[in-house]
Amino acid sequence: MEIYKLQIVGSKDILGLISLERIPEEWRIHVRLLTVSKENKGSSKQFDNIAGNLLTHAAKLAVKDFGELACVSLRPKTQIADHYIRNYGMKVTGRTLSIEVPDILTLINTYDNE
Repeated sequence: MEIYKLQIVGSKDILGLISLERIPEEWRIHVRLLTVSKENKGSSKQFDNIAGNLLTHAAKLAVKDFGELACVSLRPKTQIADHYIRNYGMKVTGRTLSIEVPDILTLINTYDNE
């Protein structure tokens, strides 16, 4: 399991966290946990696109590891599933949501700021 945090350069504040599990036999990275800091939730959030940037990091790792077979999956809370479908192009795959190539490349192109 791997854990990544999103911070602004020079700041100690953590904007969001993502925990990933690589599943090479299925050519995918599974998001075990994705969370955004309290100050960055809702309509009065300080920064936008924190979850999108964290998902993009997972997508880039998946493409690096698995190329054209890359997949990122997660099992969302019911009330937020539509958000992942609408904003990140994820699709319902049984009990999980997932994104694969070419949609994964659209996600990277939309949120990658490196």
